[in-house]
Amino acid sequence: MKPPHIILSQVTKRFAGLAHPAVDQVSLEAPEGCFLALLGPSGCGKTTLLRLIAGFESPDEGSIRLGGRLVAGNGVWVPPERRGVGMVFQDFALFPHLTVAENAAFGLKGAPDAAARAAHVLELAGLRGLERRYPHELSGGQQQRVAVARALAPRPQVIVMDEPLSNLDVQMRLHLRHEIRAILKAEGVTGILVTHDQEEALSLAGWVGVMRDGRLEQGGPPEEIYANPATRFVAEFVTQANFVGPDVARLLGLEPGAGSCMIRQEDLVLTPGGDGPGLILDRQFLGREYACEIDLQGTRLRARTPPGSSLLPGGRVHVKALRSRWFD
Repeated sequence: MKPPHIILSQVTKRFAGLAHPAVDQVSLEAPEGCFLALLGPSGCGKTTLLRLIAGFESPDEGSIRLGGRLVAGNGVWVPPERRGVGMVFQDFALFPHLTVAENAAFGLKGAPDAAARAAHVLELAGLRGLERRYPHELSGGQQQRVAVARALAPRPQVIVMDEPLSNLDVQMRLHLRHEIRAILKAEGVTGILVTHDQEEALSLAGWVGVMRDGRLEQGGPPEEIYANPATRFVAEFVTQANFVGPDVARLLGLEPGAGSCMIRQEDLVLTPGGDGPGLILDRQFLGREYACEIDLQGTRLRARTPPGSSLLPGGRVHVKALRSRWFD
């Protein structure tokens, strides 16, 4: 087990005019070379936390350590340029008057190996042959690769990325998310991603922190976050599950419990039957599966079914739940 490379201890940040802290007593640890994702809805504090780590904001309480060095808190303040942190922005923030090679080398001014290092990170980012082009001559995906290469060039300890793929189309996002992870792994750099996209966080990161109202609601491996959400908020935001009461749970073949019963969409089994209690209201084709909306005696449920399914809107179905979890 690698020792913690990033340590946040009870970090709090307040802004004037806000009733509650933007970041509220957040603590987390991450080993060197890992990929973290901060996931949550708009306004939950994830970008503010990213800026605190990078040094663009200072905490009101708590401390931040990077690579074993205290960079904020307890009377210590290390400015961003001395933290060894690279930043990849949502809008790429490339210099339009500089070529790809010049953008990549921007943070290497005065370094004896600037040209060689810039060439290395551009090669790593799959940009060989594009060194003389300007940003406006590149696709959105290529521009984002340049932004990653520029952040990597000064050999940072950590790279922080604020929704770096949100301005790209779906196919490009799918392609680049895996490329970025591979690039950071090749360089051995710790990465921190801020996103509101559940699939992006779960597929990219080795550790996911779900934030709500400035607090870290739950943190852990993506499989753990998805399979065992600690709170109803995490369950709703990450899994987009159904929540039903004891009466509906009984209709689904479950032992009734107390509170709300969480049932993931993929854990509902639909079986055609003219006497079934469920009525299919809508069906959407998603490529690998269908998304179905069902009325079960006045309760609306959502389910995912295989692409070969013959279920159609207006049809009656029997509905059974394979797994569930109860929340108070």
